[in-house]
Amino acid sequence: MSVVTAIVVVRNGERELPATLEALAAQSRRPDALVIIDCASRDSSPEIARAVGPTDFVRVEHRLSFGDAVATVARSLPAPAPGDAYWLLPHDAAPEPGALAALLAELETSPSVGVVGPKLVRADNPDYVVEFGLTTSRFGTTVAIVHDELDQGQHDDMSDVLAVAPAGMLVR
Repeated sequence: MSVVTAIVVVRNGERELPATLEALAAQSRRPDALVIIDCASRDSSPEIARAVGPTDFVRVEHRLSFGDAVATVARSLPAPAPGDAYWLLPHDAAPEPGALAALLAELETSPSVGVVGPKLVRADNPDYVVEFGLTTSRFGTTVAIVHDELDQGQHDDMSDVLAVAPAGMLVR
């Protein structure tokens, strides 16, 4: 069984962060560790984050991109063992209760796969898919597979995409 570290990147997320933290606590397969990085929030986000008792809390006094924030945290963590994974989440992504279990199952049954990602739906109307992955055209242009489309399960059997959204990706 893989060890999963959830990394939550926060910037002024006091409105959305509580729902994301509640969703993490409600996972059927909970992360083994929770690391929260606050990127210069000017609201109550740091207090909200600390209140859940994360494994580690990192605060930086300047704005970082999502990728730079994840890299900052990853450099401070012990080297992961083979098969371990990072679950990357922004403060406004509240995953469904079975999300981590489903992502981890895909990662564990596909040894050559290094990254898996979820189907992202609108928070205000989960019947609409916001993003499902990226591919390229025959000319090399990046193309979203789905964007703001009514979800009728039409893409649920798709497994291979060129890239996934950073929100919710599970990285081996």
